[in-house]
Amino acid sequence: MLIRDFIEVPRGLDAVVAGVSDRHTWERAVSGALDPEDRTMLVRYGIDGLFAKMGERACVHVGPPRQQARGTVMDVAWPVPARAGKDPTVVGDVALTELARGRTHVQLDVNYTPSRPDQRRPAEFLALQRVVATAVRLVLEHLVVELTMTAGVRR
Repeated sequence: MLIRDFIEVPRGLDAVVAGVSDRHTWERAVSGALDPEDRTMLVRYGIDGLFAKMGERACVHVGPPRQQARGTVMDVAWPVPARAGKDPTVVGDVALTELARGRTHVQLDVNYTPSRPDQRRPAEFLALQRVVATAVRLVLEHLVVELTMTAGVRR
């Protein structure tokens, strides 16, 4: 399932490209602490692997930056540990565009492949898609925290 979300970062394009290019920034973002309600929601739908469990580190692969019409683009991917069946994955890209001096638009387009996708009813798949969209939003919010904290900017 394709999920697209975006967020604005209060940092310049060069600083955001440098931060997003660093896989450790992503790993901290997807290894970050979740609210108990968010963690419960992700566990309930079987996608809690989008974020590393407490005390574990995620492994995120980040491709080199390249220029496209939509801005600076980098491929991102991280495996999601599954309990049974085929391992689900998150694969996509992040596009960075300067909005104004000191403000950057970050767009994350990912394709989430759940384990056992053919065994879900349409209503279950729709619910799963909404939960995955919420999880992608959480990844973006954690990424912004990582990007702004490294610059000494507190929200």
